[in-house]
Amino acid sequence: MNLLNKYKKLFLQIMKFSIIGAINAIIDMSIYWSLTRKLYIFKIIANIVSFFIANLFSFFANRSITFKNIEKITLEKYIKFLSITVVSLVISSLCLFISIKLIKSPVADIYGKIAGIILGALWNFIMYKNSVFKNNRINNIINNISSN
Repeated sequence: MNLLNKYKKLFLQIMKFSIIGAINAIIDMSIYWSLTRKLYIFKIIANIVSFFIANLFSFFANRSITFKNIEKITLEKYIKFLSITVVSLVISSLCLFISIKLIKSPVADIYGKIAGIILGALWNFIMYKNSVFKNNRINNIINNISSN
C-alpha cells in the first residue's frame, strides 16, 4: 500500500468515525438533556448513563463501519473497548465537573459536555484503532480486496 492510499484510508476512517461520533454525541446529549432537564437526575449520574447507552451504539457502528473488523465479537474485545471507553468517561466527567465549577452559567454543564465529547473522541479513535479494532492479517487481506 503506497503512502497516498494509506493516508486516504486513514482520512476515510476519521470521516466515518466522525460521523458515527456525531450520531453518538446526539444520542449522548439527547439522553443527558432528558435525564437532567426532564427527570432532574443528578448531572454526573445522568452523564454516566447517557455515555454508556450512546457508547453501545458506538461499539457496533465503529466495529462494522469505521474499522471494518470482521473478527468475532467476544467478551474480551468488548471489555477492551469498555476499558478505553471508561477512560473517555473520566475525561468527559472531568470536563463536566471543571466547567460547572469554573463557568458561572446555567448551561456551564453543556460546555463541559461538549469539551468532554471532543477530547474523549480523540482518545477513543487512537485507542480503538490501535488496540480494539486493530486489523489482523485476515482483515487486511479482505480490506485490500474490497478496495480494488
